[in-house]
Amino acid sequence: YRLCVEAGACRYSEPTESRHWTMKNLDWVDAPLNYISWDQAQEYTRWLSHQYPGDYRLCTEAEWEYAARAEGKGRFGCGTEAKCLNQHAWHSRNLSQPGPQPVQRKQPNTWGLFDMQGNLWEWVQDYYAPLVPETVTRPSGPKEGRLRTVRGGSYRNQPESLELWQRGGNPPEMRQDYLGFRVCADP
Repeated sequence: YRLCVEAGACRYSEPTESRHWTMKNLDWVDAPLNYISWDQAQEYTRWLSHQYPGDYRLCTEAEWEYAARAEGKGRFGCGTEAKCLNQHAWHSRNLSQPGPQPVQRKQPNTWGLFDMQGNLWEWVQDYYAPLVPETVTRPSGPKEGRLRTVRGGSYRNQPESLELWQRGGNPPEMRQDYLGFRVCADP
């Protein structure tokens, strides 16, 4: 993302009341990228698609959930009990300091993906709408709307509230210390 900003294709401004890790804290190279809006994530994926072979984009909600579950059947990506999250996710009860935590310090899921739950809510491509029963196993947002969907929970959440079905909707321009994103790629 820093390269995208330096190339002039992405915007990033330090929040005026930054209490937690941000991209500007150069000594925290393993900090997750936070204070990023859905709109800024779109700028980045467009830039990335012009830099490297393939098509880069935000994951759809269904792709995000598929990756987070890693073929598991439990309420959490690591099992059926919230206590498994102590080894797999940053949440409000296992922080060494307040705010987002360094990436890849917890155990990955069975597919080797880190930080799918906790630490930062992740923007996905879909518009937000309440789920209806037939979309719970393969969620997809409406064709249009105002809010964009976030998945995964953050360091602010209690472990019990990091169940894989948890989701939220935010305005696409919203930037917070608990918001980030994950990139998917099409070959």
